[in-house]
Amino acid sequence: MPVTVVTPVGNANGLTFTYLDAPSLTAVNPASGPTGGGIDVTITGANLATTQEVTFDNTPRGLRRHLRPDDHRHRPAPPRRRITITVSTLGGSTGSTYTYLDGPAI
Repeated sequence: MPVTVVTPVGNANGLTFTYLDAPSLTAVNPASGPTGGGIDVTITGANLATTQEVTFDNTPRGLRRHLRPDDHRHRPAPPRRRITITVSTLGGSTGSTYTYLDGPAI
């Protein structure tokens, strides 16, 4: 969308403003994992190309920029129980849950 700035001393043309769609998550795979964390989690959704940050219960996780046409992101899961994964992009934020499971006791 073209933008024009109008001031008492003149106008500035040629600026552009772009609307971005909000992100959406369609899957977190695996949806659960060991309580020790450390496994890669694949986040699948739409409009993830401008991802700025991924958090696991408000704790930032490093971005691994393996951008694919179908908008996948990989993150190592931190150790915890049930948490919220939030993906923040230039178009907004969205979230999903992830559950940690205890391994079998021997």
